[in-house]
Amino acid sequence: MLVSLRLIESTLETRLRHLMHAAQTRKPHGSPRLHAAFIDFRQANDSIPRCALWEHLQRNCMPTCLFIQNLYDADEYVLVDGTKQSRVRPTHGVKRGCPLSPLLFSLYINDVDCIARDVRGAVTGIADVNATHMLYADDLSLTANEPGQLQMMLDRLSAYALRK
Repeated sequence: MLVSLRLIESTLETRLRHLMHAAQTRKPHGSPRLHAAFIDFRQANDSIPRCALWEHLQRNCMPTCLFIQNLYDADEYVLVDGTKQSRVRPTHGVKRGCPLSPLLFSLYINDVDCIARDVRGAVTGIADVNATHMLYADDLSLTANEPGQLQMMLDRLSAYALRK
């Protein structure tokens, strides 16, 4: 069984210590090593194409037509440069400071689990339970006991990010 761990930040260190201890104790494939990669999605909130966000939410049967999309359709900024003013209607990103923005980003990447399909991940203290990744806001940690398995997830993550 593979486990996706969605964490609160303060427990990330605890989870990683557990995975390191499990690797040292159980020695999967004869090695006591834990391999991990830490990814911080750069400018995550600014990079989401809004039309792709709405399509993704509809594909996942989430009601975008109610009010969320309307909040963004009327979005407009005025840029002032000296005496010049220009109106801008952004097509990318979720609103900064909006309480919905972290939720919208999380929903946009809710299918990131696909990078861990058929990957063994890191052993845990429970037999037949492995952890492949941990997600907190716009941070992602990938874990495996074999470097090849971690590299496979990194390659898939690269392809996933290009699709998004």
